[in-house]
Amino acid sequence: FNGNLEDMSPFSNYGIDYTSHKYVQGKRGLALDFNGTSDYIELNKSFNSGYGLSFSFWLYTRGAKESENNGAIVSKYSMSNDTRCFMVYSFGSYDSRGDNRLSGAFYRYGTSSGIHDNVKSYMEAPEVLLFPSPQKWSLIDPKRLVPNVWTHCVINVTTTAIEAWINGELCVRKLRDWGFYFDTQTEPVLIGNNRSSGEGSNNHFNGMLDELRIYCRGLSKDEIRTLFLE
Repeated sequence: FNGNLEDMSPFSNYGIDYTSHKYVQGKRGLALDFNGTSDYIELNKSFNSGYGLSFSFWLYTRGAKESENNGAIVSKYSMSNDTRCFMVYSFGSYDSRGDNRLSGAFYRYGTSSGIHDNVKSYMEAPEVLLFPSPQKWSLIDPKRLVPNVWTHCVINVTTTAIEAWINGELCVRKLRDWGFYFDTQTEPVLIGNNRSSGEGSNNHFNGMLDELRIYCRGLSKDEIRTLFLE
């Protein structure tokens, strides 16, 4: 996001720009400011998320705007096309729009939103007890996202678990139910939106993003701490 949408990795997966091109001072260099109602980016190439992906980014959230839901950071998901692959998001829906949790979900079947592995950075014990296997959840140091503050976020997918990290600290871990998730090369990867989910007028992120990295493997504690501190 240093003034453009170029991919700095060797894979040249550049962004197609559907934003208002508002670059601002970020955590490191420039960041891209998403207006929360229409801005989003589409990557020029999809990628395989069947085994899960890990995401690291700096986020400055302004919270939900109007009737927007979920505040999607990165998504490969369509309810209307039955191509639910994954979604990383920053707030909830309906009455939970203001809950400001870093969340990640990976879906086993493209046709179902309920059959998935997911994690949230903030959870309470009574919530965990509502799940079929509450023993799979570990509440380490639950934290909510704080609006209008730069926050380092990681959704970490290892071979056995999905984790939510905030500012270099592990918040919540959920052991995986599934070793493989639905994937399709026809559904594009979007940054800052999810064009077809179940609630609200859309699912735009409202705030700034910087230093987005996507990994096809799990990250170690030391790697996550380095990403936070570098």
